[in-house]
Amino acid sequence: MSLVSYAAKLAIKPKGAVEEAIFEHIWQQTPIEGVLALLMQADVFLYTQKSDGPDPKPLVQQGRDGNPAMLVFTSRDRAASVTKQLPPGSAEPLTQPFKEVLRWAPVELGMAINSGSALGAECTPAQMNTLRKQAGIFRP
Repeated sequence: MSLVSYAAKLAIKPKGAVEEAIFEHIWQQTPIEGVLALLMQADVFLYTQKSDGPDPKPLVQQGRDGNPAMLVFTSRDRAASVTKQLPPGSAEPLTQPFKEVLRWAPVELGMAINSGSALGAECTPAQMNTLRKQAGIFRP
């Protein structure tokens, strides 16, 4: 790790294996798949909106590729950037194992991990569907 990367790591303070992998993805240009593999074993924090159906409806933003991406956070602290922007009285973030999120999240969504944070990353809907297949979750 270069001196600049080490200084950035001290300033950003990644917590846990997923955040360490995101840091490496950003600073060392490692593939996003390393982050996603660790995320499969982790709990995530996300905000949901009112839904017409039984499954939650995740809060989304436009991803770098122009497609909608659901907002997912690695910790409650990382979710704070969005919490401050929500109207008073909004629900607290939902905490779920990431594999469970894959079961109900719409297949057309990508994912923005820790959006608004120095430890942010994104993945495409195709990468999300690859994760579903790896987890044995088959959706139309």
